[in-house]
Amino acid sequence: MTREDLEAFDHDAVLRDGRTVRIRLMRDDDLDRMMALWSRLSEETIRMRFFAPRTMSREEMRYFVEVDQDRRFAAVAESAGRIVGVVRFDRLPEDPSTAEFAVAVEDAEQGRGIGTALLRALVRAAERLGVRGLTGDVLRENEAMLRVMRDAGLEPSYRDTGDVVATSFRAAPSASYLLSLDEQQRISAVAAVTSALRPGSIAVVDADERTRCDLLLARLRASGFPGRVSWGLDDLRGPPELVVACGLPSASADLAERAGQAGASALVLLAPGQQPRDASEDALEVARRYGLRLLGPHSAGILHNAEDVRLHATASPALPLPGGLALVSRAGTAGLTLLEAAARRGLGVRAFTCVGDEADLGVIDLLQYWEADEAVDVVGLSLDGLRDPRRLGRIARRMARATPIVAVVEGPDPLDRGDAPEPGDGALVDALLRQSGIIGVDSAATLLDVARLLSAQPLPRGKGVAVLADDDDAATEAAAALRDEGLQPHVAHPEPAALRALAEDVDAVVALLGDAPPEGLLAALTEATAGLEPAVPALVVRTGAGAASRLETAAVPAFASAREAARALAAVARYARWRDRAPARAATAADLDAEALRAVLDDAVGDRTRASLDAHATGALLEAAGVATTGGEGPADATALRVRLHHDRDVGPILAVGPSGEEEASRVGLHPLAGHDVEDLLAGLRHDPRLNGADLEEVGYLLLHLGAIVEVVPDVETLDLDPVVVGPRGLAVAASTITRAGPR
Repeated sequence: MTREDLEAFDHDAVLRDGRTVRIRLMRDDDLDRMMALWSRLSEETIRMRFFAPRTMSREEMRYFVEVDQDRRFAAVAESAGRIVGVVRFDRLPEDPSTAEFAVAVEDAEQGRGIGTALLRALVRAAERLGVRGLTGDVLRENEAMLRVMRDAGLEPSYRDTGDVVATSFRAAPSASYLLSLDEQQRISAVAAVTSALRPGSIAVVDADERTRCDLLLARLRASGFPGRVSWGLDDLRGPPELVVACGLPSASADLAERAGQAGASALVLLAPGQQPRDASEDALEVARRYGLRLLGPHSAGILHNAEDVRLHATASPALPLPGGLALVSRAGTAGLTLLEAAARRGLGVRAFTCVGDEADLGVIDLLQYWEADEAVDVVGLSLDGLRDPRRLGRIARRMARATPIVAVVEGPDPLDRGDAPEPGDGALVDALLRQSGIIGVDSAATLLDVARLLSAQPLPRGKGVAVLADDDDAATEAAAALRDEGLQPHVAHPEPAALRALAEDVDAVVALLGDAPPEGLLAALTEATAGLEPAVPALVVRTGAGAASRLETAAVPAFASAREAARALAAVARYARWRDRAPARAATAADLDAEALRAVLDDAVGDRTRASLDAHATGALLEAAGVATTGGEGPADATALRVRLHHDRDVGPILAVGPSGEEEASRVGLHPLAGHDVEDLLAGLRHDPRLNGADLEEVGYLLLHLGAIVEVVPDVETLDLDPVVVGPRGLAVAASTITRAGPR
């Protein structure tokens, strides 16, 4: 391994119980720590590892410690300064592409997932070092070790040799490996967040801001938390599961040290003001040493409104009604403003969490936690940028099938790159939200409007909206607002007969309320919608000066203007259309001829980082990707498009399509694209008169398969097909340009 590889290998692994261990390379100075590990291994664990009882001298252990990290590789799992597990491989002399592996975890730490984490780290290192296969002998009775390999998604094969089972597996992440990793991360996230939001005991600690923590402690006790709440960490009757700490940024690491020494599982850091990066890193380093999960620094606190928890530890006195809305914020001020606005509107809130600097626990962990909570109806995200957007999209795509996610993404850096945003970052965020089913909105107020509608009403079946109004001017204004949002309004008087006449065209009902008392209108609205099957969402717009505040807590959502109602209803209608679409399988590496694809690229590009491919080489490349072309330059009257693949470091493969020579007219999507995602991309092109008669189905097929190229050849940076000549009988690609970089 190179020095860069060595530095990149060390990482923190999250275990099944939500705590962490440090996975790092073995070092020459680990001899004493390894001897200490050996002293803690039981005779049975030693027998399972070496197939017989044995002793270990320092000189014998030195052989296992001093490795070259190439021919002989070793890594350890470390917790609180102790080595608690070790994994290794030794290349076979007769076949250096194959290595023999072994793993051991001390008895007291077994069952937490440390062995699984070590094996996954071993696969990662082996692949980077050019080891293609790993083998190992396991005692038939060692069912725990056989289970660890299966849990890691390694798909081992077995050969029975009596009391010993010879196992082998590929040293490359398979689909099973990635699915297993996703599931492990989900289990770990739920366990970690549970420690923070459902603790059995809480300790409140103050570094230097007693007044602030006094208020927080009083609020926590008044909220009705059923567990033990203590001030400080002295004289505890046992380790607190959660520590809520107040203090300036400079005190973050010290507070983490105190919480770790007390045996806490989770820590919320309520550090005020701007958090310096080094302070966050120092606090995280300390937390990792103890396996402690950290929320913050710079968090504004947490609130859990479940009936059996009632935990209120925030910097705000607002305590909303219980309900099904889970709110997650990164910025403290914005989050507390959102929480207080929800309380004023009478929205029922299940939980509020401010992740602050997101040094450890973050938005993705909370999403996975709320996915498992059946009491959550809607999740609202208030973010200043998307961190790990690729994984966020993957999790949201699964979760949003059952639980709607509403997000406002504000700030100058939408992809949270930490540098100047690229011009297309806004379009990439839009594509991510669109494809993953997240309802993107432009303000916190709209987020709450949409959440209210989702919480109280069924989803609309389509775009048709009945506008019930006695005032013609108000009805005209409302209809215009609905049309601007892509909906189809039908104006009618607020009478059951008039609404039933529109029944086939009605997917939602908007009633305009002037100065009349709300009770009569609500009764009429209920009667008017009772005969519609299936049920449709109904909402009220308060147009009069005397609009009733009593509607704030009614089951029918009330809006201050037709524009606000139209915006919320349109967002929910788009989400309903996305959810109605059956999940479609996207093209993956399995759909491509990997060997042929690599051969074409190696032949056309060679050792260069950039190359231009002629029509023949481009055709061969696309054929290997599963796309047929007609060859040549196409008919003279055909339409020229530009199709581009670009591997972005944050969001993965990006596909762009648009008229050749008109970059600003391109539409973008993210791999993996399903069929309906392609339809969304091509929808704008279908209305372009220059494409009259063009075979866009073939363009769609090209887009479906193009992104999977980087799964087969990860060092592909860009593939630019320009022009893609589209005619009535297929497409031809006259030339392409490709750039390659070092493997990721």
